[in-house]
Amino acid sequence: MEYISLSQAAILIGKSKSTVLEYIRNGKLKADKNEKGIYNISKDDLFLAFSSNASERTEKQPSERHIAIAILQEKLASEQALRKSIENDRDFLRQQLQEAGVERRMLNTKLSLLESQRSESEFEPVIVVAEKSKKANSLWQKIFKK
Repeated sequence: MEYISLSQAAILIGKSKSTVLEYIRNGKLKADKNEKGIYNISKDDLFLAFSSNASERTEKQPSERHIAIAILQEKLASEQALRKSIENDRDFLRQQLQEAGVERRMLNTKLSLLESQRSESEFEPVIVVAEKSKKANSLWQKIFKK
């Protein structure tokens, strides 16, 4: 006897999970609950509970392909949620990288300005000293008229 989950049962019979759960609670559908609180439902019991006669049971009985599709749909939903989470992380990291790039450019600009100011200030004392020495020479020459 093959067992399926509540979600798989709902997909197979085309009903909502709450409808299947209601059948279980009302005793119309037999299901066992495992230690994790997940229902295990026999496919045979499921189709007996949701079909009105034997011909409908045979028509509605799922093939292995239908079960595989239900399982794959659950996996797909899980993978899509994971993908969305990864995309959100990627977008966040891109934004941080852009902000870091802007900050780096600003710091490089400030560094360039500071370096240019430092290089200009290094040459000023030499010019001032040279000018003072020239003035001293000219004053000396004026005094002694040489």
